[in-house]
Amino acid sequence: MLVAYGIVIFWVLLIALTILLWDRSKGVANTTQLNCTVVVPYRNEAANLSALVRALQGQKLERFEVIFVNDHSTDNSEEVLAKGLKDTDFSFKLLSLKEGEGKKAALTLGIGKASYELIITTLQIAKWNLVGWNLWSVVSQTSG
Repeated sequence: MLVAYGIVIFWVLLIALTILLWDRSKGVANTTQLNCTVVVPYRNEAANLSALVRALQGQKLERFEVIFVNDHSTDNSEEVLAKGLKDTDFSFKLLSLKEGEGKKAALTLGIGKASYELIITTLQIAKWNLVGWNLWSVVSQTSG
């Protein structure tokens, strides 16, 4: 059931991005002017964070940031993430929850630290099929 909600939220965000980015004079989405923050709350996702970082590295957008929020992981997620982010070309922030627990607290912290008004959140990294994932390409193809 949670996966279904995640999919619905993803598509709602995708449609909202398409509407926001539509350049009526040219008839295509203008994704190069998009500035957004991606908030990634995680707990014990060591097995999945490397794939997510690789997918984010493949994005075509010029200006975006990713905020990773550690929700009290007990595995080696932080080490895996630090290693994966070593040679990235996108802006990122690494945060850890000090107070509170759970996705809501992690999202609240990440959103509070966002640099851009447009915010995309991720849910359940382990459930995503990240092979060839490219949100910006999907936005362009949907609107063009």
